[in-house]
Amino acid sequence: TATVTVWALPTIAANATPARICDGGESQLSATGASNYHWDAASTAGDGKVTPTETTTYHVTATDINDCQNTAEVTVYVNPVVTAKSITDQTVCNGGQTTAITFEPTENITEGTITWAWTNSNTDIGLGESGTDATIPAFTATNNTASAIYGAINVTPTYSYDGVSCAGEVQTVTYITVNPSYNVTDTKTICASELPYTWNGEQFTAAGTKTVSLVAANGCDSVVVMTLTVNELPEVTINPAEVAICAGKSTTLTATGAAAYVWSTDATTAEITVDAAAEYTVTGTDDNGCTNTANVTVTVNALPTVEATATPATICAGQSSTLSATGASTYAWSVESTTVTPAQTTEYTVTGTDDNGCTNTAN
Repeated sequence: TATVTVWALPTIAANATPARICDGGESQLSATGASNYHWDAASTAGDGKVTPTETTTYHVTATDINDCQNTAEVTVYVNPVVTAKSITDQTVCNGGQTTAITFEPTENITEGTITWAWTNSNTDIGLGESGTDATIPAFTATNNTASAIYGAINVTPTYSYDGVSCAGEVQTVTYITVNPSYNVTDTKTICASELPYTWNGEQFTAAGTKTVSLVAANGCDSVVVMTLTVNELPEVTINPAEVAICAGKSTTLTATGAAAYVWSTDATTAEITVDAAAEYTVTGTDDNGCTNTANVTVTVNALPTVEATATPATICAGQSSTLSATGASTYAWSVESTTVTPAQTTEYTVTGTDDNGCTNTAN
């Protein structure tokens, strides 16, 4: 008789530790139930460690001491390491509203969950330092400087499935630039003669403050406040205010009310002496640089034409002659009486004064 001995096939158990890994991670393959094991070509040789980039099933062929063989398999599940999509950069003005930022993966994820941990490199833009929401809501941007500032939005996505969480790398997905809006306070001082004064389309008719909104080169509204101070003009006067002189005489004109003076004669003193008929103008400048003018007309009156007559002009010794004069209003003779009885031929002088106070003489 012949006896055939039948050995049972070994019961093989294949294991992967861990059974689920992150892309780039490592799993240790192992098997039990036999004496020798041979993994298929999809596994790593030697130490049994594998680093699959996607979910992979590994097969093992085991041989027991009876040289019986059996097979088993184990699957290593791979969770992807998620990357974030780039987001269009934003540029806004100080006080403006940003656009909400929503993080999205570049991979097509149909299962599992993704959490987002973001940071902001510059809280001066009006956004907090960090958060864990998938969306950063729109916020009011701030910039209290005179130059543009920006914040880099960095995000770390973490994909979780079946109890395994895989954190991606930190990525800068967008920049938020905030341009300044300028709040400028300006002042100006003018003289009253410069009114009305136009500034940025606003007209001042008196001293005061006006505010305008302008668009700066960066496209942002800026507020400029102008305070205008108006200095009154100096009250320049000329003394005397009315001048009439007689031909051959001169008069002194005196300007007051300012700090410096320029006359129409080019003189630069407060007083000038003139003898010609004309209108004289003086420009006075005060300590604020404001100017005003004053005018005076100098009239030169002609001297009266005085004529003297003796009646009779020829007399005998002991006789009398009457002196008379014409051409003026009042007369003063060189003798006390206008009836004279000269002992010899004599020349008499008369000074005539007209209504303007001008005098002339005749003999």
